[in-house]
Amino acid sequence: MAKALMGHETSYSVDDNGNTVATESPTVPGHFFRNIVTAALLGGAAGANGNPAQGFFGGVARGGAAAVNDSRQQDLLKRQEAEEEFQNNQRSQQMQLEKNRDQREQDAFATQETLRKAQVAQANSETLRLNMLTQGADFEQHEKTAEQGKQHFSDFDAAGLAPVFKGIPETEMQDLIKNRPGASSFDWEATGVKLATGADGKPTYQYTYSAYDPKGKVPVSQDTIDQWKKDGMDKYYPEVFNILKPGKEIDATHYIELKRLDSKLFGDNLVRQKADEQTQEFKSKQALAAAQTAHAWAETAAARKQMEMAGLALKQQQMLPKALKALTDSGGDFQKLDAGDKVVIGESLGKLIEGAEKTVHDVLTADPSDKNNYAAEAMRQIGQWRGLVNQAFTVSQNRQDRFDMGLIDKGLGVLGRMSKADALAAINSSKSYTNAEKMALRSAINKTPATFSFNGQTFANIPPGKVALFLQTHPGAEQVSEPEDGPQPGDNSSSQFYRGIRRSLAPTPDISAPAEAGAFGG
Repeated sequence: MAKALMGHETSYSVDDNGNTVATESPTVPGHFFRNIVTAALLGGAAGANGNPAQGFFGGVARGGAAAVNDSRQQDLLKRQEAEEEFQNNQRSQQMQLEKNRDQREQDAFATQETLRKAQVAQANSETLRLNMLTQGADFEQHEKTAEQGKQHFSDFDAAGLAPVFKGIPETEMQDLIKNRPGASSFDWEATGVKLATGADGKPTYQYTYSAYDPKGKVPVSQDTIDQWKKDGMDKYYPEVFNILKPGKEIDATHYIELKRLDSKLFGDNLVRQKADEQTQEFKSKQALAAAQTAHAWAETAAARKQMEMAGLALKQQQMLPKALKALTDSGGDFQKLDAGDKVVIGESLGKLIEGAEKTVHDVLTADPSDKNNYAAEAMRQIGQWRGLVNQAFTVSQNRQDRFDMGLIDKGLGVLGRMSKADALAAINSSKSYTNAEKMALRSAINKTPATFSFNGQTFANIPPGKVALFLQTHPGAEQVSEPEDGPQPGDNSSSQFYRGIRRSLAPTPDISAPAEAGAFGG
């Protein structure tokens, strides 16, 4: 206060730490005396209203005291104003900080949500790819694909997430996505396989799909880690796989990306498997596994009952286990089997497939949900059998085992216009026919029954009109007695001589050329 009277003015402010700081500055010249004069005038006025005995100078004294008191009030007011201004600034800055933070959080959420939706879209593209890759695959492959998706979503269940959709058949997916806006933005995966029967009574199957809207934290289970390792995540993405631990919680966006990578690897493995299926090594490996399972099954009483119901003859029931055992012993290589075993496997399992398909139909008619898993088990068995049947018939279609009824019909159309001897000579010299096809042609030309040996059995006196059909259904059969291209009944020496001369002079006819209508058996 003394400094104020001596010509100093004090102002106040609050520093960053909240402390009030006084700042003094000199007053302008004459300011001090103006204060004194003002105080005297005010004091004189006060004296007029005070004790008259004090007179004017007494008022001056009181005025000076009033000026000092007023200065103190102003100083206190300045302090208060400085503190209020600081508090207002602090509140304003806090509000701005909170506003900026809210904006950052909104921006971060928008960015995170955009990223999540993009990752879901990429994951759904892998789901679609798996669907396309497994079109036409057997029931068991569909089950494996659905198990992968089911395992992924089990972690969502553990995180407390509820499915938006569950068990939607793929035939209903298009209508659902069309009629439910935003449905395609959910995370979809195949989680089951639905069995049914078609209009023809044959079993059909399709995926069922579930959808989630994953957010928050998701725990990674040991089963999921095992699945990802099986698909090759540890080899292709070790930098992320090696930090995963059972029970470790990760952001949903990270989990979506990891399971997308796993689905991609799963699909890539399918592509490689399809390429491998064309190699003999893979075919043998698959056939070996299927043959071992089928052979073990064929030795059971239940299998014999099933074969009987499928219409297999007793002899065929006895031959099937032996043929499957031979396939197992060959390491699954059909090319090492004799023709008889191939036919036994192909024909027998073909009939068993028809019987199993009827079983599926009957089970699903009685219980569409297949709660006892009977239909599903039959479908797995059908898949294994069908693979063996396909290989048995495919291998039988190579050049040595081929039997083309159409080509035989064409040949007989040409041979029918020739003498018997010339026709037999043409058959022997032809390079267009397999041995089995030549046997059928000779039998038709000779018009005599034939006897064949097949798989240790003798089939005697097959009528000429049935020889072709027999050889077609019994590839590898060998003729026990076959007419030679030599002297024929009724021939004399001159006819044999002239026939030989004619064969040596005339070109061999092309008996594989197009034949006239009605040639076979005509």
